[in-house]
Amino acid sequence: MDKYQSFAGEFSDFLSDRYPEISFFVYGSFSRGNYVPEESDIDGGLIFPEGVVLPKEKVRDISNMMARCLKKNRVVFQANLMDMKTCSDGRFNSFTADYIKHIKKEHKILSGPDFIPSIKQMDYKSGVLSSAAFNLRSVRRKLLHAVDEYFHDPELFDKNLRKSIDKTLKFPKKLFWLQGRDDIVTSIPKACRELERVFPGFDVSKLDRLYEAKRNHVVEDLEDSLDLYSESARVIEEITDRYLDTFPDITMRETRG
Repeated sequence: MDKYQSFAGEFSDFLSDRYPEISFFVYGSFSRGNYVPEESDIDGGLIFPEGVVLPKEKVRDISNMMARCLKKNRVVFQANLMDMKTCSDGRFNSFTADYIKHIKKEHKILSGPDFIPSIKQMDYKSGVLSSAAFNLRSVRRKLLHAVDEYFHDPELFDKNLRKSIDKTLKFPKKLFWLQGRDDIVTSIPKACRELERVFPGFDVSKLDRLYEAKRNHVVEDLEDSLDLYSESARVIEEITDRYLDTFPDITMRETRG
């Protein structure tokens, strides 16, 4: 058994035992069986049955186990975190329709239920919505890979943490535009006021804390840094969740026309 099979087997066994409700799938050359050792990536993802706001204690536990598996079997693992709510809605799914069709055709489930058939993808999605969907995907993905990066490439870990915070801070202005705001909301105070107006009851202090962390980030401890990673992912997920609940119908601004 090569290290690709060893990694996938150990990681899927862990998920089957600890989190059988989560779907772990692979696609691409690894699922087809024609991967090239030392050259190919393992492409895949984890789909949670919960809503948009993923349980961070589970994500961090999975991130820790993934790092341990990769330490023993160093392969390039390209995995995304997904949830059933955005998968079934389609607007914040960052994959193109053609790519979703490709995944549905050749994916292989290694652990948990098969949620892939439920994934919806909007054709002709606006550039702003595509960018917002990519930001959600990116922040989640960086959190999943964070523990491995901390030990394997600390410089990349710090760089990606800063990127995640930055993407989260810029996220609200994309949603404001999608719902009719043509002016660019750049400052954190303005974004907070607008979030309070659009999403009454939303805790805008979380954005303030992330902004301060971005300005003063000197954290080197793994757990403190993972707290920032988790908070960044949680905020962007909470905003997405509120958006989908508040605006359930697709608007003209969300499509290319």
